[in-house]
Amino acid sequence: MPKLGPKIGNHEQLNQDTALRLLLTKVLRSCPKSREEICDEISAGLNQHITIHMLNDWTSEAKKPARFPASLVEAFCEVTGDDRLQRFLMSPRHRELLELGDRVSNMGWVLGNMRDEIAKLTGRGRQKKPKRKRTGKL
Repeated sequence: MPKLGPKIGNHEQLNQDTALRLLLTKVLRSCPKSREEICDEISAGLNQHITIHMLNDWTSEAKKPARFPASLVEAFCEVTGDDRLQRFLMSPRHRELLELGDRVSNMGWVLGNMRDEIAKLTGRGRQKKPKRKRTGKL
């Protein structure tokens, strides 16, 4: 009797597929735009017709053969104003690096605000340094 090859799609892939569909649904629900508006904006930006039926199929657990195209990820995130899909698709290492960058960026913002508050409390606003006169000499 011939050996059968491994089943197409393992348990992990099914979980990833489900997670992707749930994430798409969450992003769509949190977006203030309607699904029709999202489809229209993606279609206009990519010159590719996207229908609400396609979008609904990509989020449906019952429509397993319908897969969200990778070519739409950037446009989807831009139109919805939500980058969770891009972050979901990153490797754990890249996601960690991006999150580190976000934390560093936020720390800079917080430190800048703290510096401004300290200056207000101490009565010392940011003072501009006096400009040096150029003498023309190096």
